[in-house]
Amino acid sequence: MKLSTGKIAFPLQFDNGDVENIFINPHDAGLQARIRNFENSIKERLQKINLEKHKEAFVDGVDISNLDFSKLMDMSAEELEKIIKQTDAINEIDKELEKEFCAEIDSIFDSDVSSKAFKYVPPLAMVTDENGECEMYIMLVLKALAIEIQKYGNKMNEATNKYTAKYPKNK
Repeated sequence: MKLSTGKIAFPLQFDNGDVENIFINPHDAGLQARIRNFENSIKERLQKINLEKHKEAFVDGVDISNLDFSKLMDMSAEELEKIIKQTDAINEIDKELEKEFCAEIDSIFDSDVSSKAFKYVPPLAMVTDENGECEMYIMLVLKALAIEIQKYGNKMNEATNKYTAKYPKNK
């Protein structure tokens, strides 16, 4: 006998024409609770990241907040080395943060969603939504998944109602 795991394929359609299928079990009893707990879970994950190891890169560093090309050209080799250390540290921190966000998304849906959903755009990137508003990409992905799961739930409710309508109700 072969039974279903309950996982349903949900297509992610990208604007370049690519389609990736992710598999989610909308019948998973803990799914809604994990989605609601996303904020707390991600806070816990982020607090475990060791940012202290990057501290040295920012001590006696160069202020990179308002750099332009002409300022870079006038910097000493020592100052440029400090900028390289800072940008390397920032890039490493970004990768660690993204790794935790991806792990949390995969945990919520008990499936490899992140490698497919974030195939082209990292989860923390700011992108414009369909209304032209800037939003974090991970939020767009979560909203899209919520809409698809809701559509599936509505479809299943209709099927259940159609099935149960055949039987008389006891009063």
